[in-house]
Formats: sequence, C-alpha cells, structure tokens
Amino acid sequence: MSKILRDLHRSCQKEDGSDDQRKGTQLLEVYAVEIQMHTEQKNTKQLKQLYNSALGVKSAIPHPRIMGIIRECGGKMHMAERTWADAATDFFEAFKSYDEVLWPLHPPLPSASRAPLGWFRAPHPVPQVLGASKHADEQHREPV
Repeated sequence: MSKILRDLHRSCQKEDGSDDQRKGTQLLEVYAVEIQMHTEQKNTKQLKQLYNSALGVKSAIPHPRIMGIIRECGGKMHMAERTWADAATDFFEAFKSYDEVLWPLHPPLPSASRAPLGWFRAPHPVPQVLGASKHADEQHREPV
C-alpha cells in the first residue's frame, strides 16, 4: 500500500519534487489516504507532517468528505499529543464537513409554522405504562 501511495503522491508532484498546486484536489485525496494509514499505524511523526502539508494545500476544491477525514485524523493526532483545544477545533471542522456531505440526504425538518396540522403527532397511540390502572388519574384529581 505504501508503494502505491508513493506513486500516487509522485504523480501530484513537479519534476523538482515539490507538490504541484495545480493538482491540489488529487493531492488532498492522496494525503487523506496516507493520513488514514498513518493514523491506524499510530505513526504520529509522519502523520503530523502529512497533516500540516494537507492543510497547506490552498489550490484545491476538495470534497467535504476528504476534508472531514483529514480533520478527524488531525483531531486524533492532537488528542494523542494532549493538545485538547486543537483536537476540539479539528473534530468540530470534521463534523461540519461530514454534515455537509449528509445534508442532501437528510434535509432539515419543516418549521412548526409551516408544518401541516397534525404533522407533529405520534403515528401510533402512546402505550400505557405497565402496571398503571385506568383509574390512576381519578385518584389524583381534586373533588369538584
């Protein structure tokens, strides 16, 4: 797997060995897979280098899922380093990216003012609690 990733990374580099910013989106996808691999292997030194390189790519329009993967692994890396504020920031950014991916699948609920009458009602009657009698309400009522 490492050899394949090296070849993919080389395809996104210039002849001098630097990253080709014109291939930014492809480069981020390669970084995401490499970051995942190093996260699983707990190779934090290489992970930190790849993570910083990935965040340095500015010429890309990445898919939100790719940025979610990079940020989630970055959050795990920061947790291992015990930098809690950075971990929280990365996890929040990962959550936003994943949420952006899922949004078309789960559109927001209509507001109560636009919902049709009865929209908020339960589809089935609520079952009674076991052991409750029909006359339990009458015991707690005050006489009229």
